[in-house]
Amino acid sequence: MMRKFYKSWHRKSFSKFESANFDKSKDRYNILKKNSSSIYPCLELYENDKCWTTSQEILYKAKKNLFFSEKQLKILSKQLDKNSKVGIFHGDLCFSNIDFDKDGNVLIYDWEINLEVLKNKHHYLRTTSYCIHPADKKNNQITEMTDKFGIFALTMISCHSPSWRSALTHNNSLRQRVANYIDNIEDFSYTKLVDQITKRIKSPQLIV
Repeated sequence: MMRKFYKSWHRKSFSKFESANFDKSKDRYNILKKNSSSIYPCLELYENDKCWTTSQEILYKAKKNLFFSEKQLKILSKQLDKNSKVGIFHGDLCFSNIDFDKDGNVLIYDWEINLEVLKNKHHYLRTTSYCIHPADKKNNQITEMTDKFGIFALTMISCHSPSWRSALTHNNSLRQRVANYIDNIEDFSYTKLVDQITKRIKSPQLIV
């Protein structure tokens, strides 16, 4: 059955006063704005004295993604490599923020400007629990390391077992082993990481 898609525009505002690290949020806004044409669907950005605003076309479909195919993960990893080369990282690579159009092109949504939020004297990290790199969680920040951890999580959940979602949320020892595995990859690329994981899944080798 062909999936049903619904188009709409989604606008989201980020208070400059709630940013836990104003300079970091400002730099993120500037680099996303500079490279917005390379993000698909195209991301539009605006600002005023009080907030940064993003606007992006969204394709809604009747059924949400619970996993991706190996082919889709490789398409996603190639796009993440392109983003990384111009200094862009997403910060929350969960299933609900990623989709594919009818031609197989990857769609990446929900580009937060304030990845770290200070609200009512509480510090919040704007990411999904199974995606965050242990070092980022410890340091109360979101860096590209969380994108690397996130693509590992998406690949294992999709190609090995859905139980990885819970394991990477609650098992701190496993999370650290995964982080060590990712951090020790020489000449890291997202494409290389996905290729390594999918090959290990098909062989008797342990992943981590």
